[in-house]
Amino acid sequence: MQTIKAWNELQNTGILQGKEKLVWEEFLIPYQWMISQMIKYIGNKPNENCYPIWAWYQWKDDKHKRPDLRRKGHSPKGEKCVLIKLNVPDKLVLLSDFSTWHYALNYWYLPLNELDNKEFKESRLDNFIQEPLSNETYHNKIVESWNKIFDLDWYDEYINDPKNKKMIQATMWEIRLEWVKSVKEFIGKG
Repeated sequence: MQTIKAWNELQNTGILQGKEKLVWEEFLIPYQWMISQMIKYIGNKPNENCYPIWAWYQWKDDKHKRPDLRRKGHSPKGEKCVLIKLNVPDKLVLLSDFSTWHYALNYWYLPLNELDNKEFKESRLDNFIQEPLSNETYHNKIVESWNKIFDLDWYDEYINDPKNKKMIQATMWEIRLEWVKSVKEFIGKG
């Protein structure tokens, strides 16, 4: 989903890339982590100023891949936007679990299971720490725990959903006009 302004840019230039100025300041650190993972999994940025573009691979579950535009939460109320259906080469997309991405987004420890959660808490740390720790060992443990967001087959009833019920997001460096399969205009519900 993009604004009309972004859609016009894509039509005029043939390429749409993410921009740092569009990232909320409190999310810059987790975005930097996601950028490092994108470099690891799908390759370098096309240019230094490029930020991730986010899309849905699977919006609600495997039966509801496309976002329901009748619902709120996609864009500000009254804003004219477009839903763009894309066919992006697999090697240029990094898929991740939207729900567990919030652990990275909020600097929380993502446990493997309930026992791991209990053991982490017994280390006298709260799972829901929201600032980078000065203790490098625990900081690294938290950051390394986020790697599980890319394992879409990983499931623990205590933590996340099975793959067929996951909300799966896609990140890519850019959208190219030749990848566009269809475009549908809609008005944001707020």
